[in-house]
Amino acid sequence: MFKLLTYWQGLLARYFPSILFKMLFASSVAGDKILAANNDFKKFIIGLLKECFASKVSGYMRDVLSYVAPWQDTLRHVTVKTHLWHGEQDNWSPCAMSAYLKQQIPACSHIHLLMGLSHYSCLYAAAPKICELIRSPEQDEKA
Repeated sequence: MFKLLTYWQGLLARYFPSILFKMLFASSVAGDKILAANNDFKKFIIGLLKECFASKVSGYMRDVLSYVAPWQDTLRHVTVKTHLWHGEQDNWSPCAMSAYLKQQIPACSHIHLLMGLSHYSCLYAAAPKICELIRSPEQDEKA
């Protein structure tokens, strides 16, 4: 079923990307609702959807299936320094998920809870900060 849904989304992305965008953001709240109304963001996401579903469907399915797989037993084996970023009003992933992950990952140093943001708006706001942490590991000590 997931494979069929993914290919159906791929058809929408190719021929009716605005409809797929509206479907994905139909239940948006908080910061996501604001982002969905931003034309620059909409153009960016529609381009991303077209690219993702046009040539990278197998990678998308792999990533989603990995995300929903039962991986809780492997969390305690994560030894790299880990930061979690979560929108405080995320209606797709509850904040309790970050709290659980922080408890389970020994090297998890911090949860960055972004107030007023939901799912995509958190990612959109956090991406530059995450890139800066990756670029300058010494910043990690200050975070």
